[in-house]
Amino acid sequence: MNRPPLAAHYGLGVIFPVVVLDRSGWKQAAPWSRPQRTADRDDLLVLRWSGSGQNEDESAQLLVALARLAPDPLDDESALAAYAGQLPRSVRLIALRPSALIGSWAERPGQQPPAGRVV
Repeated sequence: MNRPPLAAHYGLGVIFPVVVLDRSGWKQAAPWSRPQRTADRDDLLVLRWSGSGQNEDESAQLLVALARLAPDPLDDESALAAYAGQLPRSVRLIALRPSALIGSWAERPGQQPPAGRVV
C-alpha cells in the first residue's frame, strides 16, 4: 500500500513528518506507551519521525519504507508489538488526532523553494 508522508504538528509550531498506518480507532494512554485499538476515539495510528540530525526529506522517506513493513492487519496486538519493537529509535508509533495533519510533507508550510528557483 502506498502511504505518502504527511506533515503534522502538535500546535506548537513544530512540523514533523508522519505516515498514517490506520485511519481511526486508536488511543495512547501516555506518550511512551504503544497505541491501542479502541472504539471510542477517532485518533489515527501513525509513524512519527522524532529524531534529529538527519535530512527531513530522508526522514520522511524512511517513514515510507518502514510503513511498508507494518503488519496487516494492524489489529494483531502481538504483530504490532513486534513491529514497534523493531523500529529505529528515531521513529515512534503514535496515536494522533486527525486535526494534527496539515497536508503533504513535500508542500508543508515553511518549505523553502529549491536553490536557483525563481519565485
